[in-house]
Amino acid sequence: MLAEWSGDSVGPLPGLASLASRARVPLAVLGVAALLALRLATKHLPQTPALLWSGAMLVSFVGWGSAVGWVLSERLTADWGLRAAWGVGVTLLIGGLLCLLHLARAPMIFAHTAIGVALAAFFALLRERAPSRRTLRVLAAAPGLGLMIALAYGLSLAWLYASLGNLGFNYPDDHALYFAFPRKILATGTMFEPLAARRLQTLGGQDYLHAMFTAVAPIWFLHGVDRGIFVVLDTALVVGAFTSGGLRTRHVVPLGLALLTQFTLPDVLVNSTSLYSGVALLLGLFRTLRWAETARPGPWSMDPRRATVLGFMAATCVVVRTPNLVPVATFLALAIGADFAAHGSFGRRDWLGLAAAAGVVLVAALVTLAPWSLLLRASCGTLFFPPGRGNLTAGFELVHRVDTPRELASALVASLFHDKALSCLLALTLAAMVPVPKEGARGAHDALAIALCALAGLFAVCLMGAWTGPQHLPRYFFSYFAAAAIAIVISAKSSLLGRMRPPQVARLTVIAAAVVGHVLVTRADVRTFYATLVTDADRLWSSAQKVLTDFDKPAADYADLQAHVPAGRAMAVAVLQPFRFDFARNEVDLLDSPMGGMGPPPGFPHGEGPEALARYLEGLGVRYLVFTDFEVPTMAYGRAHWEEFLSDTGENKSSYLQAQAPYHLDVIASIQALAKSRRVLRTAGTMTLLDLGTPAAPH
Repeated sequence: MLAEWSGDSVGPLPGLASLASRARVPLAVLGVAALLALRLATKHLPQTPALLWSGAMLVSFVGWGSAVGWVLSERLTADWGLRAAWGVGVTLLIGGLLCLLHLARAPMIFAHTAIGVALAAFFALLRERAPSRRTLRVLAAAPGLGLMIALAYGLSLAWLYASLGNLGFNYPDDHALYFAFPRKILATGTMFEPLAARRLQTLGGQDYLHAMFTAVAPIWFLHGVDRGIFVVLDTALVVGAFTSGGLRTRHVVPLGLALLTQFTLPDVLVNSTSLYSGVALLLGLFRTLRWAETARPGPWSMDPRRATVLGFMAATCVVVRTPNLVPVATFLALAIGADFAAHGSFGRRDWLGLAAAAGVVLVAALVTLAPWSLLLRASCGTLFFPPGRGNLTAGFELVHRVDTPRELASALVASLFHDKALSCLLALTLAAMVPVPKEGARGAHDALAIALCALAGLFAVCLMGAWTGPQHLPRYFFSYFAAAAIAIVISAKSSLLGRMRPPQVARLTVIAAAVVGHVLVTRADVRTFYATLVTDADRLWSSAQKVLTDFDKPAADYADLQAHVPAGRAMAVAVLQPFRFDFARNEVDLLDSPMGGMGPPPGFPHGEGPEALARYLEGLGVRYLVFTDFEVPTMAYGRAHWEEFLSDTGENKSSYLQAQAPYHLDVIASIQALAKSRRVLRTAGTMTLLDLGTPAAPH
């Protein structure tokens, strides 16, 4: 890390003696890690493979990102956090291509990860290892600064460990859907879901990261990805923002505020979809914009290599979560536009330079999105949702646009102040509006650009999803709100250049006040969160094996049912834990809750009765149907639960589920009728297996 603080570089290939000398530190670190791994392994802890594999994934990200950094600049090396963020982008680009070619099975993922680790080792050996005297002097003069950084990394590693013990999964989302996606990728090499309407809402990037993780780790440790690996990466990006240009004692305040902001963010966890992975990628995009930038004389222009990386990083933000599209597009447009305006020259060649930069960014983004969009089209009939509807059933809606400006304004206010307060960004936005003297005009408005991008994203989410209610929205805009807040605090580093002037003092004061206010407002939630973190860590250490054994008990029923379906034949399933099926043995199509919302042409037969449903499924090549007992009260498939949304009273009146309930209940009625007219092959637990091609035996 000291080398990163000194601005190390990649030079000519060193000799063997030099390589051996430089390898001593990494070999020592690997030795300590091996001893720790051995110690953990001797205790027979089930979390050992997950912890080691988490480290391997991070190192692999660094390796792939190091290759990106070398392409950007052979002589300048980014800090490891920024390289890891780039590496996530490369990983998802490769992952999209592998899924598109049906090759993303476990052996290919292992190879992909191993190549990344090898690249990390290769570039590590090429890096100069002598720490700068300035860094050593800073650490000697301000040991508290080094201690702060060490504590931040220690806390992020504690998050990683405790996240493996976090069993707070949302079973209508995670058990019924998001666990199945990575399992299907590992078993089939791709993700094909023609009957699951919620497949429209994800391009699949987060699911591929989950597949990488669960290639080794148990599915019950899945929070280790977003709440573990990416929290470590977020910390590295924050620290690297200060250390990559040379650590200084005056960085202690803005660095401390940035870390305080990160570790006191509100807990908006609902399911295993992207939160902190989005934060890391958006921070990576923010930092990439100015990394190793050099002024170019003459007409305005941007290095095509930098524009390419910006484009693919922006697209990667969208690949992990589609609501990130509006904020990342807004951020790049505002930041690049502000650069162009500040250049002060608007001749023909300047405009051509701007058009060229925009074109390269756009092409790089489209290339990165292409494999994931094609995968979405194969499942759902559209390249992107919204605006495309794809194979959605006529009249069925996953999102609902607000009808009046008053409703939109109400949604905006409620989202900012409901329960998990994210309103600290408003005060930070005021700080971002205070101009800061810089060397040159570029970058003067980056903090304001990312603040406005977050507000634009909030506007878009409320416009399309205010019907879901403010209690559901924060998780959709958390990533870019959190990234914007952290980035604005990081920008306080620029206020410390040279002699402090009134605008700089005002900016620092507003930033500090906003962070302190945020901590005061959320202190009770933060205290509760960290108490839960300790509980999760204790559960993992003391009873992980028992918990995993208990969770695996229902697997026998699923295996029993599937054994009565001929290998290679397709089956549609409407069950609580479809991820337990063997996706390699049979094609398993999820009838995801809410059912009846999507299906390939000629379209899902809503309101046409049980025989139409049977003909439709058989027309798709699906002869076997597995369903849970709809009379059992569950949120995912329970009939009584969905019937509640047919009323116009209370919260049901404003719930987005109200419009989906008739479709779901229609499918329940059809399946229950088919259970009487078709042969029942097997029952296990609360599940039933039907042969749609064989009538029931006469009574």
